[in-house]
Amino acid sequence: MTQPLTKKEIEDFNRAVAIASGDEGLREIADALTPEILENLSHARNCLDLIIEGWGGDGLAIRGYTSQMMGHLSTARELCEAYTSLALGAVEAASSEVGESEPAPLEALPAVAIVTIHRDNLEAVAGFIDQFLPAISKRGRIPVEQLWEQLRSGEVQAHIVWDTAKETAVALAGTCVVIRGERRIGEIVWCTGKDRHDWWFHLLTQLETHLREHLGCEGFKVVCRPGWKKHCQELGYRLTHIVMERDA
Repeated sequence: MTQPLTKKEIEDFNRAVAIASGDEGLREIADALTPEILENLSHARNCLDLIIEGWGGDGLAIRGYTSQMMGHLSTARELCEAYTSLALGAVEAASSEVGESEPAPLEALPAVAIVTIHRDNLEAVAGFIDQFLPAISKRGRIPVEQLWEQLRSGEVQAHIVWDTAKETAVALAGTCVVIRGERRIGEIVWCTGKDRHDWWFHLLTQLETHLREHLGCEGFKVVCRPGWKKHCQELGYRLTHIVMERDA
Protein backbone atom coordinates (compact mmCIF):
# COMPACT_ATOMS: atom_id res chain seq x y z
CA MET A 1 0.00 0.00 0.00
CA THR A 2 1.32 3.47 -0.87
CA GLN A 3 2.42 5.41 2.22
CA PRO A 4 2.53 9.21 2.66
CA LEU A 5 5.86 10.84 1.86
CA THR A 6 8.10 11.21 4.87
CA LYS A 7 9.69 14.52 5.83
CA LYS A 8 13.07 13.27 4.58
CA GLU A 9 11.59 12.21 1.23
CA ILE A 10 10.04 15.66 0.79
CA GLU A 11 13.36 17.32 1.67
CA ASP A 12 15.21 15.04 -0.78
CA PHE A 13 12.77 15.84 -3.56
CA ASN A 14 13.05 19.58 -2.92
CA ARG A 15 16.85 19.29 -3.11
CA ALA A 16 16.47 17.37 -6.35
CA VAL A 17 14.33 20.14 -7.86
CA ALA A 18 16.88 22.76 -6.84
CA ILE A 19 19.76 20.83 -8.43
CA ALA A 20 17.79 20.00 -11.57
CA SER A 21 17.08 23.66 -12.28
CA GLY A 22 20.75 24.11 -13.14
CA ASP A 23 21.36 20.80 -14.93
CA GLU A 24 20.28 20.60 -18.57
CA GLY A 25 20.33 16.79 -18.67
CA LEU A 26 18.15 16.49 -15.57
CA ARG A 27 15.73 19.09 -16.94
CA GLU A 28 15.29 16.96 -20.06
CA ILE A 29 14.48 13.91 -17.93
CA ALA A 30 12.05 15.99 -15.85
CA ASP A 31 10.28 17.18 -19.01
CA ALA A 32 9.91 13.55 -20.11
CA LEU A 33 8.68 12.29 -16.72
CA THR A 34 6.24 15.10 -15.88
CA PRO A 35 3.37 14.11 -18.24
CA GLU A 36 3.50 10.49 -17.04
CA ILE A 37 3.45 11.55 -13.37
CA LEU A 38 0.62 14.04 -13.88
CA GLU A 39 -1.37 11.49 -15.90
CA ASN A 40 -1.12 8.96 -13.08
CA LEU A 41 -2.13 11.54 -10.47
CA SER A 42 -5.07 12.60 -12.64
CA HIS A 43 -6.24 8.99 -13.00
CA ALA A 44 -5.87 8.52 -9.23
CA ARG A 45 -8.01 11.60 -8.58
CA ASN A 46 -10.69 10.34 -11.00
CA CYS A 47 -10.76 7.00 -9.18
CA LEU A 48 -11.10 8.81 -5.85
CA ASP A 49 -14.07 10.81 -7.18
CA LEU A 50 -15.74 7.55 -8.31
CA ILE A 51 -15.11 5.98 -4.90
CA ILE A 52 -16.72 8.98 -3.15
CA GLU A 53 -19.69 9.01 -5.52
CA GLY A 54 -20.29 5.27 -5.13
CA TRP A 55 -19.67 5.02 -1.39
CA GLY A 56 -22.27 2.80 0.24
CA GLY A 57 -23.20 1.20 -3.07
CA ASP A 58 -21.47 -1.51 -5.08
CA GLY A 59 -18.66 -2.72 -2.83
CA LEU A 60 -16.96 -4.66 -5.64
CA ALA A 61 -16.78 -1.55 -7.83
CA ILE A 62 -15.38 0.52 -4.98
CA ARG A 63 -12.75 -2.11 -4.34
CA GLY A 64 -11.78 -2.06 -8.02
CA TYR A 65 -11.53 1.75 -8.12
CA THR A 66 -9.46 1.71 -4.93
CA SER A 67 -7.05 -0.82 -6.42
CA GLN A 68 -6.69 1.27 -9.58
CA MET A 69 -6.15 4.46 -7.57
CA MET A 70 -3.38 2.87 -5.48
CA GLY A 71 -1.73 1.53 -8.62
CA HIS A 72 -1.65 4.98 -10.22
CA LEU A 73 -0.29 6.57 -7.04
CA SER A 74 2.37 3.85 -6.76
CA THR A 75 3.51 4.43 -10.36
CA ALA A 76 3.68 8.20 -9.85
CA ARG A 77 5.70 7.72 -6.68
CA GLU A 78 8.15 5.32 -8.36
CA LEU A 79 8.78 7.86 -11.13
CA CYS A 80 9.30 10.65 -8.59
CA GLU A 81 11.71 8.50 -6.60
CA ALA A 82 13.69 7.55 -9.71
CA TYR A 83 14.02 11.22 -10.66
CA THR A 84 14.98 12.16 -7.11
CA SER A 85 17.71 9.50 -7.21
CA LEU A 86 19.15 11.00 -10.39
CA ALA A 87 19.21 14.51 -8.97
CA LEU A 88 20.70 13.41 -5.64
CA GLY A 89 23.37 11.56 -7.59
CA ALA A 90 24.24 14.86 -9.22
CA VAL A 91 24.42 16.44 -5.74
CA GLU A 92 26.85 13.77 -4.56
CA ALA A 93 29.00 14.07 -7.68
CA ALA A 94 29.22 17.83 -7.25
CA SER A 95 29.98 17.50 -3.54
CA SER A 96 32.75 14.94 -4.09
CA GLU A 97 34.53 17.42 -6.35
CA VAL A 98 34.75 19.96 -3.53
CA GLY A 99 35.40 17.40 -0.81
CA GLU A 100 32.02 17.65 0.91
CA SER A 101 30.32 14.65 2.49
CA GLU A 102 26.80 13.74 1.38
CA PRO A 103 24.36 10.99 2.45
CA ALA A 104 24.66 7.59 0.73
CA PRO A 105 22.40 6.89 -2.28
CA LEU A 106 18.91 5.55 -1.65
CA GLU A 107 19.54 1.80 -1.69
CA ALA A 108 15.86 0.87 -2.04
CA LEU A 109 15.58 2.44 -5.50
CA PRO A 110 15.70 0.18 -8.56
CA ALA A 111 18.88 -0.06 -10.63
CA VAL A 112 17.00 1.19 -13.67
CA ALA A 113 13.97 3.35 -14.33
CA ILE A 114 11.69 2.91 -17.34
CA VAL A 115 10.81 6.37 -18.63
CA THR A 116 7.78 6.44 -20.95
CA ILE A 117 7.99 9.32 -23.42
CA HIS A 118 4.85 11.13 -24.57
CA ARG A 119 5.09 12.14 -28.22
CA ASP A 120 4.80 15.83 -27.28
CA ASN A 121 8.11 15.50 -25.40
CA LEU A 122 10.12 13.61 -28.04
CA GLU A 123 12.24 16.58 -29.05
CA ALA A 124 13.30 17.19 -25.44
CA VAL A 125 14.90 13.74 -25.27
CA ALA A 126 15.82 13.34 -28.95
CA GLY A 127 19.50 12.97 -28.08
CA PHE A 128 18.79 9.94 -25.89
CA ILE A 129 16.58 8.34 -28.55
CA ASP A 130 18.86 9.03 -31.53
CA GLN A 131 21.72 6.94 -30.15
CA PHE A 132 19.60 3.75 -30.35
CA LEU A 133 17.68 4.20 -33.60
CA PRO A 134 20.51 3.17 -36.01
CA ALA A 135 20.65 -0.31 -34.43
CA ILE A 136 16.86 -0.67 -34.64
CA SER A 137 16.97 0.57 -38.22
CA LYS A 138 19.64 -1.94 -39.20
CA ARG A 139 17.93 -4.95 -37.64
CA GLY A 140 14.44 -4.07 -38.81
CA ARG A 141 15.49 -2.64 -42.17
CA ILE A 142 13.48 0.47 -41.44
CA PRO A 143 14.98 3.93 -42.17
CA VAL A 144 15.69 6.02 -39.07
CA GLU A 145 13.40 8.78 -40.32
CA GLN A 146 10.57 6.26 -40.63
CA LEU A 147 11.15 5.20 -37.02
CA TRP A 148 10.94 8.85 -35.99
CA GLU A 149 7.69 9.20 -37.93
CA GLN A 150 6.24 6.23 -36.04
CA LEU A 151 7.09 7.98 -32.77
CA ARG A 152 5.87 11.45 -33.79
CA SER A 153 2.56 10.11 -35.12
CA GLY A 154 1.89 8.12 -31.96
CA GLU A 155 1.90 4.81 -33.84
CA VAL A 156 4.74 3.70 -31.56
CA GLN A 157 5.53 5.01 -28.07
CA ALA A 158 9.12 5.25 -26.88
CA HIS A 159 10.37 3.99 -23.51
CA ILE A 160 13.90 4.83 -22.33
CA VAL A 161 15.69 2.48 -19.93
CA TRP A 162 17.61 4.80 -17.59
CA ASP A 163 20.49 3.48 -15.48
CA THR A 164 20.05 5.35 -12.18
CA ALA A 165 23.58 4.57 -11.00
CA LYS A 166 25.41 5.58 -14.19
CA GLU A 167 22.87 8.33 -14.93
CA THR A 168 22.60 7.42 -18.59
CA ALA A 169 20.20 5.81 -21.05
CA VAL A 170 21.12 2.17 -21.70
CA ALA A 171 18.25 0.96 -23.88
CA LEU A 172 15.22 2.03 -25.89
CA ALA A 173 11.97 0.16 -26.53
CA GLY A 174 8.93 0.90 -28.66
CA THR A 175 5.36 -0.24 -27.99
CA CYS A 176 2.00 -0.01 -29.72
CA VAL A 177 -1.56 -1.22 -29.16
CA VAL A 178 -3.45 -3.41 -31.64
CA ILE A 179 -7.10 -4.47 -31.55
CA ARG A 180 -7.94 -8.18 -31.79
CA GLY A 181 -11.70 -8.58 -31.81
CA GLU A 182 -12.77 -6.84 -28.61
CA ARG A 183 -9.36 -7.11 -26.91
CA ARG A 184 -6.57 -4.55 -26.79
CA ILE A 185 -3.15 -6.17 -27.11
CA GLY A 186 0.04 -4.33 -26.15
CA GLU A 187 2.97 -5.10 -28.43
CA ILE A 188 6.66 -4.47 -27.83
CA VAL A 189 7.68 -3.96 -31.44
CA TRP A 190 11.35 -3.03 -31.07
CA CYS A 191 14.04 -2.81 -28.45
CA THR A 192 17.79 -2.36 -28.35
CA GLY A 193 20.42 -1.53 -25.76
CA LYS A 194 23.49 -2.70 -23.89
CA ASP A 195 23.91 -4.94 -20.85
CA ARG A 196 20.45 -6.45 -21.39
CA HIS A 197 20.72 -8.80 -18.40
CA ASP A 198 20.74 -5.75 -16.10
CA TRP A 199 17.38 -4.39 -17.21
CA TRP A 200 15.30 -6.83 -19.28
CA PHE A 201 13.13 -7.93 -16.32
CA HIS A 202 12.39 -4.35 -15.24
CA LEU A 203 11.59 -3.38 -18.82
CA LEU A 204 9.14 -6.18 -19.60
CA THR A 205 7.30 -6.07 -16.27
CA GLN A 206 6.99 -2.27 -16.20
CA LEU A 207 5.89 -2.09 -19.83
CA GLU A 208 3.21 -4.68 -19.06
CA THR A 209 2.02 -2.54 -16.15
CA HIS A 210 1.94 0.59 -18.33
CA LEU A 211 0.08 -1.11 -21.19
CA ARG A 212 -2.42 -2.75 -18.84
CA GLU A 213 -3.16 0.13 -16.46
CA HIS A 214 -2.89 3.13 -18.79
CA LEU A 215 -3.91 1.75 -22.18
CA GLY A 216 -6.37 -0.96 -21.14
CA CYS A 217 -4.49 -3.89 -22.67
CA GLU A 218 -5.66 -7.41 -21.83
CA GLY A 219 -2.71 -9.25 -23.34
CA PHE A 220 0.86 -8.71 -24.49
CA LYS A 221 2.96 -9.64 -27.50
CA VAL A 222 6.72 -9.31 -27.90
CA VAL A 223 8.23 -9.14 -31.38
CA CYS A 224 11.82 -10.08 -30.64
CA ARG A 225 15.03 -11.70 -31.79
CA PRO A 226 15.88 -15.30 -30.68
CA GLY A 227 18.02 -14.11 -27.77
CA TRP A 228 14.92 -12.75 -25.99
CA LYS A 229 13.05 -16.06 -26.09
CA LYS A 230 14.34 -17.30 -22.71
CA HIS A 231 13.60 -13.98 -20.98
CA CYS A 232 10.03 -13.90 -22.28
CA GLN A 233 9.36 -17.51 -21.34
CA GLU A 234 10.51 -16.79 -17.79
CA LEU A 235 7.65 -14.30 -17.55
CA GLY A 236 5.07 -16.71 -18.93
CA TYR A 237 5.16 -15.88 -22.63
CA ARG A 238 4.71 -18.76 -25.07
CA LEU A 239 6.07 -19.20 -28.57
CA THR A 240 3.17 -18.83 -31.04
CA HIS A 241 4.81 -18.09 -34.40
CA ILE A 242 8.10 -18.30 -36.25
CA VAL A 243 8.73 -15.52 -38.77
CA MET A 244 10.73 -16.48 -41.86
CA GLU A 245 12.33 -13.84 -44.12
CA ARG A 246 14.29 -13.74 -47.38
CA ASP A 247 15.31 -11.10 -49.86
CA ALA A 248 13.66 -11.01 -53.29
